[in-house]
Amino acid sequence: DAYQPVVVFPADYVDEPERLLDGLNPEPLKTSDGSDKKWLMIFIDGSWREARKIFRRSEFLKSLPVLSIEPESLSEYIMRRSDNEQHLSTAEVATLVFKQAGEEQASECLQLWFEAFRETYMLTKTRVKTDWSRPHLKRFKEWAKIES
Repeated sequence: DAYQPVVVFPADYVDEPERLLDGLNPEPLKTSDGSDKKWLMIFIDGSWREARKIFRRSEFLKSLPVLSIEPESLSEYIMRRSDNEQHLSTAEVATLVFKQAGEEQASECLQLWFEAFRETYMLTKTRVKTDWSRPHLKRFKEWAKIES
C-alpha cells in the first residue's frame, strides 16, 4: 500500500493514547522496507453526535492512528455548535491539517471557500441590513482565477 490512513478526530475521544500522533510530518513515512507511504487523512463529517458514534463503533477506524488538532482560535462555523468550544467544523479542521501536511494551496483554497460558504449562509439567515457585495466570495474567485 502506498498510503498510511490516519483518522482526524479530537484527542478527548481517544481511549488508547498510544494511537495519538504527535503532529503530522509532511514528509512521506518510511516503511521498514524503505518504501514511502503518503498520509491518507480520514475526516468524519457529520453532527458531533454522529461523528462520535462512527468513531467509536467502527472496527476499521479503531485500528488506525489518530491525529488531533489543537486549534488556536474558536470555530467560525455558525450552523451547528459542539458542546466543546475547542471543536471545529470539518472544513476548519481540514484546512489546518492540510497546512500542517504541507498542502498550502489546498489549505488556502478550502479556507477561502469555507468563508464564502459561511457568508452565503448568513445572507439567507439575517433580517438586518446585509452586504450583498459578498467580499468573501469575490476573494475566493480572485484566488481561484474565476471570472464572474
